[in-house]
Amino acid sequence: MFSELIEHLRSELAYYHPREIRFRRALAQRDARYDAANGVDTTSFLNLKKLSIASLNRRYGVPHIATPPEEFSRAMAALPVRHEDYAFIDLGSGKGRALLLAAAFPFRRLIGVEFAQELHEIARENLNGRSSVELYCMDATEYGFPDGPLIVFLYNPFGPEVMAKVAQRLSGRPSTYVVYINPLHVDSWLKAGFRVIARGEPFMILSTRP
Repeated sequence: MFSELIEHLRSELAYYHPREIRFRRALAQRDARYDAANGVDTTSFLNLKKLSIASLNRRYGVPHIATPPEEFSRAMAALPVRHEDYAFIDLGSGKGRALLLAAAFPFRRLIGVEFAQELHEIARENLNGRSSVELYCMDATEYGFPDGPLIVFLYNPFGPEVMAKVAQRLSGRPSTYVVYINPLHVDSWLKAGFRVIARGEPFMILSTRP
């Protein structure tokens, strides 16, 4: 209990560190440019503490940060697949930025899974009119992955406790690729039998294929 309190205080103090303030300011400027150009609201940085989340795993979630388009493009360029053969699933889809970017590719299906109700509703507005996109407001550990080839996209959405559960659920599935930007908990996937097939700055692509 005491260690958890110390960790909480450390996290609160880090939020106000000058480096973190500069980081959030740079994010806001970048996101404002993207949103203005595309007529959407995908702005970061949002802490999960005040959002409506009906899951015990909320403590393992990380603040919402929208996927940078340039990082998404680099990761997609390294993906060795025919996009039309795969469903694209964003776990921790937030306000839908990655799904908006993925819509430029001919994926078979586009799916977003987000456990914060407010972020889910904003994503629905951002993706309004795109009938090919399916959005689910639920915990990623409870989502039932569809049959067929999958691209699972992650932009550091949650801690290792949740990551390990998701990786185990996908372990052994054929034709499954994981596009993991900012891969802080890649060990969860390696332990589940995935292997790294490509890497760049700042992403890894993992696969169940031999």
